[in-house]
Amino acid sequence: SVPQAMHMSVPHGAGGLAGSVRDLAAWAHALHHGPLIDPELYGQMTTPARLTDESTTAYAFGLRFADVRGRNTVEHGGAIFGFNTESLYVPAEDLFVAVMANSDSPATDATLVARRLAALALGEPYREFSRAEVDPAALASVLGAYRVGEGLSRRFFARDGRLFTVREGGA
Repeated sequence: SVPQAMHMSVPHGAGGLAGSVRDLAAWAHALHHGPLIDPELYGQMTTPARLTDESTTAYAFGLRFADVRGRNTVEHGGAIFGFNTESLYVPAEDLFVAVMANSDSPATDATLVARRLAALALGEPYREFSRAEVDPAALASVLGAYRVGEGLSRRFFARDGRLFTVREGGA
């Protein structure tokens, strides 16, 4: 794809910052260990927000909450013309990982790279997979919709000899 051009004064805090992974690590250390914010506010900031219907959301205060290898993570990333980034912090291990790509369409998304690096650092790397030829008839019995949580489903289907998945009901 053709890179899109934009003057970096336009996005301001939404992507107009300049820095390095080392800078981001220093920021993360100060945020998670330092005197940047009141401990009570930090607790609110790093806890999934409760919505008015009493459910919770995995995004609040500019942070996402997920997990890597069963360990809770606090994450933030972004993408803008020319860049793709991800950072994640694993509080139980005091582990911080940041990935910055000078591309808005890198060969591997920064979020995937960060998650794989975190799993490796935790001593539980994800398996490597290789391409395999599979008889489409052998897959027919596993195609369809699967429930993966309350209100969430994933649909697997084949089209033109290729496999697809669609997540429905999620963010």
